[in-house]
Parts: sequence; C-alpha cells; structure tokens
Amino acid sequence: MPEAQNTVSPQIDTITKEERERMYQERMARIKRNSEFIKNPNSLSDLEKKPAYLRRDVKLDDTPHSSENNTSNYFTSDDNGNIKLNSNNSFLHDNVD
Repeated sequence: MPEAQNTVSPQIDTITKEERERMYQERMARIKRNSEFIKNPNSLSDLEKKPAYLRRDVKLDDTPHSSENNTSNYFTSDDNGNIKLNSNNSFLHDNVD
C-alpha cells in the first residue's frame, strides 16, 4: 500500500516561515480587536445601529424607487391617454391552471 503523501497546497509551501509568522500575528491581532469590540456593550449597540453594507463598505447601485416605475404588466396607455389591456395578461384568459 503506498504511503500517504503530504497534501499541503503548493501556495502554502512557497510562503516563508517569517511570512507565516507575520500572517499569524495579523490574524491574532484582528481576532483580539474584534473580540474586545464585541465585549463592549456600547460598541455592540453602535454596530447594530449601522447597516452591514455600510460597515463593510459595499457600494450599492442607484436604483429607482419602486414607486417611480410607471410600467404595468396588465395594461398600457398611449400618448392620448387611452388605456388598452395587454393580450398576454394571464388573469384574462379562459384556461384554468
């Protein structure tokens, strides 16, 4: 039976010992900072007041509000104000589902 080979990814093999130590220290500092932040009741309530997309600096697209949409799937109107029902309106056909 063949012996088990080391399955460490090549990317990890290329990282030097100093680099691993630095990454470990950064990770530990980040964990410590976050745990101290969460232990403070005032900072936790501030965290709950701010939406997650703002905390993570996610940029949202400027989309029009739903009340600004003037199109309808059920009827259309022309320039003269005449209203016509669309023929593909699923509520107006005789076929029962």
